[in-house]
Amino acid sequence: SPPAPRGPVEGARTKIDWRRGSPFSNAFVNGRDLCLSPFMMAGANCPVVRRSNSLLNYRDGLVYAESMALRSRKAALTNAAVLAAGAGLLKMGWLDALRSRGYLPKAGEGPSVKRMRAASYAYHFVGTGPADKRTELAWCGTGDPTGVHTSMFLVETALGLLERRGETGAPAGLLTPAAA
Repeated sequence: SPPAPRGPVEGARTKIDWRRGSPFSNAFVNGRDLCLSPFMMAGANCPVVRRSNSLLNYRDGLVYAESMALRSRKAALTNAAVLAAGAGLLKMGWLDALRSRGYLPKAGEGPSVKRMRAASYAYHFVGTGPADKRTELAWCGTGDPTGVHTSMFLVETALGLLERRGETGAPAGLLTPAAA
């Protein structure tokens, strides 16, 4: 089990490395040849991984990479182009204009509950370490991972923290789910 949290490690470094899991390279997952593409949430997830690494006193110099594995190079390039276009529109403030003209859904106008429950997802996590040691984990589920499962995970984490309040010896303040 991981060491008990002792607070942020002074000078600990976790970096995101886009060359590992580099976009548009091939990945063999569950016997399938897939093509990697940028993952929209990687930039937001990296600070959480970095803080967890620090709070839990894990190895300094952790290298973190995150990407999507898609069925073809065409799908990977299309995904990257859509992400780049969306980021550009967001940065220039055009998304609000497109929303107000009815070209994009307004906040709260996402998919129906029925459609979210009918969705499914499959994640494949790969961890590598010294001497090319490798650990893999497959995680599949039904229901939209963003609209259904993220909400469930947040509530489960909050309930778990309330239930174990004061038992962990964890430092107070802003903790990540891994450190809590």
